[in-house]
Amino acid sequence: MKIVKIKQERQENGLWGTPFNCFKMSGTPPFGDEYKLKLQSAIIVAFNERYNRRFEIINNSFSNSFYIKAHTDMYNLTQDILFNVHYNIYEVIEDTLYEFEDEKEHNSFLRKNKIKQLEENNV
Repeated sequence: MKIVKIKQERQENGLWGTPFNCFKMSGTPPFGDEYKLKLQSAIIVAFNERYNRRFEIINNSFSNSFYIKAHTDMYNLTQDILFNVHYNIYEVIEDTLYEFEDEKEHNSFLRKNKIKQLEENNV
């Protein structure tokens, strides 16, 4: 599991603002699913904070993922790099983004957090 503390502050709506390095967004974002919107917002900001390079977002409203297309100056390659970002291996809690190896690790994390919350409420 990778843990990323997001430095940028959230807006009043609970989402993070789109960074200047994100120069284009195409497709339809996951409207109607507030958690996916928040998760996508956190992933975009974390990507920007980590790489600080130009990129674009390609939304796919018919799947459980979206794409980040990073431009060549990031890796000094002759072609752009396309990252397929799957929502089911990420979790955002407050200002912390968790990236899991797979869905099984993510589910285990969620169960442990739920048990911890129940124990805290019973104390």
